[in-house]
Amino acid sequence: MRWTAATIQPSSLGGAGLSSRDGSVLPTQLTSFIGREREISEITELLPSSRLVTLIGAGGAGKTRLALAVAGKAGADFTRVGWVDLAPLAEPRLLPEEVGSALGFREAAGRTADDTLIEPIGDDAVLVVLDNCEHIVDACARLAERLLRGCPRMRILATSREALGVSGEQAWQVPALLLPEDATASAEAVLRSESGRLFLERARAVMRSFAIDDRNAPSVAKICRRLDGIPLAIELAAARVRVLAPEQIADRLDDAFRLLTAPGRPAIQRHRTLRESIDWSHALLDEAEAALFRRLGVFSGSFSLDAVEGVCCAPPVEADGVLDLLSALVEKSMVVLESAEEEARYRLLEALRQYAMQKLQEAGEEGVVRDLHAAYFVRMATLAERPMFGGTGRTGWTNRLIAEEANLRAAEDWLVQSDDGAEAALRLAAALHWHWFARGQFREGWRQLSAALARATDADPLTCAKAHTAAAMMAFWRGEHESVAKEADAAVILLRGLDDPWSLAYALAVLGIGRSLRDPGAGRGPLDEAVATARG
Repeated sequence: MRWTAATIQPSSLGGAGLSSRDGSVLPTQLTSFIGREREISEITELLPSSRLVTLIGAGGAGKTRLALAVAGKAGADFTRVGWVDLAPLAEPRLLPEEVGSALGFREAAGRTADDTLIEPIGDDAVLVVLDNCEHIVDACARLAERLLRGCPRMRILATSREALGVSGEQAWQVPALLLPEDATASAEAVLRSESGRLFLERARAVMRSFAIDDRNAPSVAKICRRLDGIPLAIELAAARVRVLAPEQIADRLDDAFRLLTAPGRPAIQRHRTLRESIDWSHALLDEAEAALFRRLGVFSGSFSLDAVEGVCCAPPVEADGVLDLLSALVEKSMVVLESAEEEARYRLLEALRQYAMQKLQEAGEEGVVRDLHAAYFVRMATLAERPMFGGTGRTGWTNRLIAEEANLRAAEDWLVQSDDGAEAALRLAAALHWHWFARGQFREGWRQLSAALARATDADPLTCAKAHTAAAMMAFWRGEHESVAKEADAAVILLRGLDDPWSLAYALAVLGIGRSLRDPGAGRGPLDEAVATARG
């Protein structure tokens, strides 16, 4: 018998699911499904040609709900549909029995568990959904391969945090929900996004009067964007409108795991909090994968393979194994491959980054790894200092620094607050001043420089001199002309006792400019000396 709209009815028991007269059952969902129309259509269209489709994504990405929607839409094309929730299954050898039970088959004496499935399915068009495969992925792969070989019209739809690795498998990455265009979006713009509509729907489940208007829309947009469009995280955040305004929820997302805890007693306890969902994934990592994952928490925004190799290599993470470990984390949905155009760049979703930082602190590694992170980006900025002179630089350096701005800021902030990081903070801030000029971010550059100068009272003379020159240029760009000559003069005094003609010529030129701002003739002397110094 084939499923039709008429044969699918809500279970009379209220919680068993959607069923047909042949015993096929899909779980009942107690909340509505928001968006994903394009994804449902795309996956449904894959099933006729791809016998194994695996939906891959991080915990809370909505894999189960998406699989359920696909199975409901595609069910009419199959004589039987079996839904198998593998989350509670701790013993892989029981997998065939679970699948057989979902399809309504009983094990027969004298037959293997696999044969008990293969023989009754035969040439029938059967769809099996294997939900939550990640903790028994090898067993799922073996069974899927055996079933697909023995049952030519069978299709398997799996959800997992990594692919099963079976020949012919179509791995399908579950994307985040569509986000509001920016964090200042209007109510109309927020409600055009899937994540905004999900927030509204779940918020109204706990407070019927809740509405998204132009006053709170920017906060809702900020919540959705900060949570990377992860459905579970957005649902948990929305549930807090019972006691917090959206503005307050947005302000508390730096401690997402304390905030995003579901009230009540849900059926799937591991989804009660966002942390429990991520715990589930983290427990499946081996020692080296777990070590690399927690160290990746120090990165802000995206990061490159070179940066990972420069920051995260210490036992049990070996330098020659970083690529394989990073690849494994991507495959297990713990790391996102963000871009692979010119250079592959990776990212942790914000909830995963906070989790990684907690694990890093628990391992007692935070200070060491943050120091390594800062040192790596100080070296990068120092190498870029001369090529970026004038504010344009070689295209490679310009693009690279733009890509690393979040990490450069994180490094500067860490060094400024560290007991022994003042000189490195000053070196980093000074090296980046032409980059901030090229970006038109004078306030950003001045914030970094002023904070570093205030602390680096004992820095070496060359570093201090470069910082004063950079501060003079920042003052010029900001229109604070009275400070230009003062800062440049401090740099020149320090540099006269050092053997660095290039830096001295630069400082003298800036001094000449600063004096000329007050008296056009007063800058001639420093400018002439700058030319002579540069020529040697």
